[in-house]
Amino acid sequence: MRTKSTIDRFVPGQTYFIVMFDDKELTVPIVQTLTYLKRGERSNGTKYYLFKELGRATKKSNFLVDEKNADDLVLDEAGLIRQLKDCFAGKLATSARR
Repeated sequence: MRTKSTIDRFVPGQTYFIVMFDDKELTVPIVQTLTYLKRGERSNGTKYYLFKELGRATKKSNFLVDEKNADDLVLDEAGLIRQLKDCFAGKLATSARR
């Protein structure tokens, strides 16, 4: 978990990333690029962060991330670089086997 709170680190208009993997060994990354738009709240009280997905052909490209998942899912530039370095060094594959 990150030390800086999510609310403090998401800046409207800034670029963020989500890394997914194409394999169970976590060695083939797929990077999703997002621009942060704003924080919101659903009618049931669940808070979320609204991002715009970049690279989509359609205009409807909003992406919601629940507040409880944001710290583990959304990366800034430094977090992206760290995750990719760990992936290419095989460090994620080792932790995935545990």
